[in-house]
Amino acid sequence: MTVVTDLIHNSKTVVAVDVQTVASAGDVTGEIIDTQGFYAGMLQLALGSTASSKVKVKSFKQSDNSDMSDPEDIPASNLEGLAVGTDIATLKSVKCINFVPTKRYVQAVVTTTTNNAIIGATAVLFGADVAGTVLE
Repeated sequence: MTVVTDLIHNSKTVVAVDVQTVASAGDVTGEIIDTQGFYAGMLQLALGSTASSKVKVKSFKQSDNSDMSDPEDIPASNLEGLAVGTDIATLKSVKCINFVPTKRYVQAVVTTTTNNAIIGATAVLFGADVAGTVLE
């Protein structure tokens, strides 16, 4: 079998947190992401151009249940890059967390300490060949 290593055939980008202006400080629960067929991913959190915003990934969970019942934290040893709980205060910036889940579904919760923060996140899943076979 030939393994395709380019990003078009070996990755999938999905919305993790809808791009939005968060009216008041608090948590935004992201989309439930199905990682089937991929072995790893990168969560890309973007902060818009609002003044005095502090945004962070509050939690990054995984579950074998599609409704995220019985979630657990993705082990810290399976995360690299921006640490969960680290404030992002740089306007117009993108910060990334690389992850290797041990369960099928993942979901991020993002929080902001200010009103009208502009946020959004995508997840780039990778590690599958064109047939969808997980690469070792």
